[in-house]
Amino acid sequence: MSAASILVVEDEPIVALDIRNMLERLGYTVAASVSTGEDAVNKADEFRPSLVLMDIMLQDEMSGIQAAEQIYHRFHIPVIYLTAYAEKRTLDESIRTGAFGYILKPFNERELQTSIETGLYKFAMESKLREREQWLSTVLRSIGDAVIATDGEGVINFMNPLAEELTGWVPDEALRHSLHDVFVLESEDSGDRIRYLIDGRMDEGKLRHPEENILVSRGGIRIPIEYTFALIQDEKENSTGIVLVFRDITLRKQTEAEIRTHESNLQRLSSQLINAQEAERGRLSRELHDEIGQALTAIKINLETIHKEIPHELSGDTGESFKETDTLVDNILDQIHQISLDLRPSILDDLGLVPTLNWYVKRFAQRMNIPADFSPGKFKERLDPELETVIYRVVQEALTNVAKHAQAEQVRISLERDGENVRVSIEDDGRGFDLDVVTNRLPEKRSAGLLGIQERAMLMGGKAEIWSAVGEGTRIDLRIPWRERR
Repeated sequence: MSAASILVVEDEPIVALDIRNMLERLGYTVAASVSTGEDAVNKADEFRPSLVLMDIMLQDEMSGIQAAEQIYHRFHIPVIYLTAYAEKRTLDESIRTGAFGYILKPFNERELQTSIETGLYKFAMESKLREREQWLSTVLRSIGDAVIATDGEGVINFMNPLAEELTGWVPDEALRHSLHDVFVLESEDSGDRIRYLIDGRMDEGKLRHPEENILVSRGGIRIPIEYTFALIQDEKENSTGIVLVFRDITLRKQTEAEIRTHESNLQRLSSQLINAQEAERGRLSRELHDEIGQALTAIKINLETIHKEIPHELSGDTGESFKETDTLVDNILDQIHQISLDLRPSILDDLGLVPTLNWYVKRFAQRMNIPADFSPGKFKERLDPELETVIYRVVQEALTNVAKHAQAEQVRISLERDGENVRVSIEDDGRGFDLDVVTNRLPEKRSAGLLGIQERAMLMGGKAEIWSAVGEGTRIDLRIPWRERR
């Protein structure tokens, strides 16, 4: 039998004695038996019993209901009322005070035991629920996000301190208002007020993906926030409210803006560097061709003139030296011509992209002894010079990689207009490579050629996609927004 201790509050001595005897026969401990409301409060404080049996109609200044209210709220001890009256007003008042049951006099031991055990069970369950609610409230108040909860009508019934701070509402005022009044959103893009949440945008009980907008606080402060929400549902999956979680992302927005500014500056500097590099390549190409090339051509002509003016054929070491010098000049002229073309082929500026790629692919095939096919389709337009340069450099870098690493037997290059983009594809049937391994390397160990291709595409607002697998070759697809020659 339960060892619960019971405080008996009954102002009729015979009834009180009878109750005491019943309780002891049932195995309960009687903490005390008193006849006034004041004594009941004092004994409850002194003994802290498991439960109080309280006569509602005490002949004292403090009624049983008043005493029960103090006992429950001050000491959190459950109370069961004893009454000879079953009037609705009396029962309603007892329920309002938080009683855990009542027993109509007269009653027997079985009724008394049932009421006590039921009351103790209800109190234990309520205590567990209260502890859990307190635990949950503590968690929600201490987490780093703002939290608001509503009832089924959208009226706020919980706010944690961070939600109070961000919205500018204190709980005493917010708890009487609709969520729409307290959680005021504006579109980050248009600045228009947003009607949200309850207006048909909820999936059944599922947490929505975070969204970003502007929270307008009670004081008119505009705060960028990230928020998400979900339905609160009962065991029958009926909606009983909404829980809303949000956070201030001002710092993150500032950081993102700074990053975008830095990226923009880096792209601008990178573009300027590439343009300066191309200008320097062009200058060096012209100097090699015009100055050094012309000087060597003059030496070649002078050698031929000297040879013609010598009255007899040179022989011995002198003749060999003359021939070697003539051959050396020819070789240097050829090398300078090749270097000049590699630096910046004049055909690119004079005739445009398609003739240049035709020439370069044929030259690559001859020099590297690798069959290469270029398909321009019906592409004949002249593009913006910067765009033509980028495409030419991408093809040049891709074919250089093929020559160095691919061990390919065939290369195919295609050029076409794809909607609003220029599309270039370079594909080989070589040995390929593990793309994941190359991609996941440290930046300083990645292929400078592949990074250069992707960087050039990005600076033009495009994208370079690379596919490769060991033994299956490599393909590079370049897409860049179309820009015609001005």
